[in-house]
Parts: sequence; structure tokens; C-alpha cells
Amino acid sequence: MLIIFIAAYPLAVKIAVLPMWSWLGASIGIFVVGWVFQFVGHYFEKKKPAFVDDLIGLAIGPLFVLAEFVFLLGFRKPLHQRILKEAQMKRAEMDMKPQTAS
Repeated sequence: MLIIFIAAYPLAVKIAVLPMWSWLGASIGIFVVGWVFQFVGHYFEKKKPAFVDDLIGLAIGPLFVLAEFVFLLGFRKPLHQRILKEAQMKRAEMDMKPQTAS
């Protein structure tokens, strides 16, 4: 997370010195764009976001992204392989369940 914070800090400083309505508007805009990306990704994935069924997913989501970034950098390879294996099994279980109409 420190790397992400360091990368975002210069932009955050520029936003923070703006007048209140400007930084509030910029912050809300960034937040909305982030959520749009979230839902576009889930649309293409054809799976609903985890937080729809369990609000704890809102807290876990950023940690998931951080873990993916750490794995992308090549760290924690044994853990990554274990997670991939478990995720494949869970995904197969999910795909076998019949879809219910909401």
C-alpha cells in the first residue's frame, strides 16, 4: 500500500490545495470513476461484486487489489499458487450452481 500511497500523493496534494468545492468535486469524480471501472469489470466478468451479498467485501476489495499487485511483481509465489488453485475450485463450484432470477 505504501507504493500506491507514494504514487498517489502528488495528485492528492494538488487536489488538497484547491478551494473546498473544487477538491470536493474532484474527489467525488475520482470516486465515481473508480466505481464505474468496478462495475464495468464485473459486467465483463459476468459475476456480481462480492459486496452485493456481503458488505465485508467493501473492506476486502482494496486488499484483493493490493495482493494482485504484489503477485504481479513476483512476490509470494507459493501463496499465489495456493490462492489460484482454491479460486479455480470455488469458481467451478459457482459455475455449477444454477443461476437464480432476482
